[in-house]
Order: sequence, then structure tokens, then C-alpha cells
Amino acid sequence: MKVLGFAVLAVLMTAEAQAATCESLLALSLPHTKVTLAQEVAAGAFSPPAQPQGRGLPVSVFQQLPAFCRVAATLRPVSDSEIGIEVWMPLVGWNGKFQGVGNGGYAGTITYTAPRLGAGMA
Repeated sequence: MKVLGFAVLAVLMTAEAQAATCESLLALSLPHTKVTLAQEVAAGAFSPPAQPQGRGLPVSVFQQLPAFCRVAATLRPVSDSEIGIEVWMPLVGWNGKFQGVGNGGYAGTITYTAPRLGAGMA
């Protein structure tokens, strides 16, 4: 399953470099994958979903991010599997590095307020 996830990330990052727009990634066709969101986020405009009180980073951290392409996808490598992923790609000045942030296993959420999420983009 990890291999499929990394393959999707590699295709998304390569496709973004060649795509006319971030939104054009919605039409990307990949095996066992449905791109559900592809949108440009203006510099400092991302606002994470509500988190339990006292957890996560202050919103001001996200206000420091540059403009990026936010892509969400659902992977279904087998019929009873549903894996949600999200990739943030800087619109300009990407250094070619990838940093993964996640919780693995059956946690079932994307932690938008993880201390490392968005690190290296600002």
C-alpha cells in the first residue's frame, strides 16, 4: 500500500510541474485513484478544519505559507480499502524535496495541525 501511495505522489508532483493549472489535476487518471480536490491556495489563505481545543498549531503558522496547490485523493487498491491522501505542492520555487506527514494505521484523519505539515514551504 505504501508503494501505491508513493507512486501517486510521484505522478502528482510530476504532473503538477507539467500541468497548465493546479485544477487540471482533477482530470488526472491513475489506477485505483480518484482525485477529489485540486485547488490553488493563495499565500497565507489556508485555514485548517477545526481541531480539538488545545491541540495543534496556531492558525498564524498557516498564514506564513506561500501559495500552493492542494490536491486530495482517495486510493482504493482493493475493494474494501479507502485511503485518503493530501499533497501540498508549492506553486513556485519547489526545491524537489518531499516531506511526508501522517499517522498511519487505522487513525482515519489527516492532521492539518501537525507541527511539520507545510514545513519547508515557507
